[in-house]
Amino acid sequence: MKIEINVGDKVKVLKGKAQGTEAVVVELDKKNKRAKLEGVKTFKVKTKKGDSKDVHGTYALANLAIVKEEPKQEAAAEEAPAEATEEAAPAEEKTEEAAAE
Repeated sequence: MKIEINVGDKVKVLKGKAQGTEAVVVELDKKNKRAKLEGVKTFKVKTKKGDSKDVHGTYALANLAIVKEEPKQEAAAEEAPAEATEEAAPAEEKTEEAAAE
């Protein structure tokens, strides 16, 4: 089975306590088909020195879905022509008024 999820991808958790949460993949274990997510399923563990550190739990890749984001460039490109046509319309009115005088 080909693994389509990569480190840095934004994914959505499909099952578990954090169901519906979107996060970024921090680490990927391809052999065991598991992924660690940023800020999801973290807990503190005490070390032998008495300190504590944050540890990420893992999720099975089958319980994750890649979130596809819409490119922001297309949204900006769609808005730009609308503004240009609004600006062009008053200019045409001014030329018609000047021609009428």
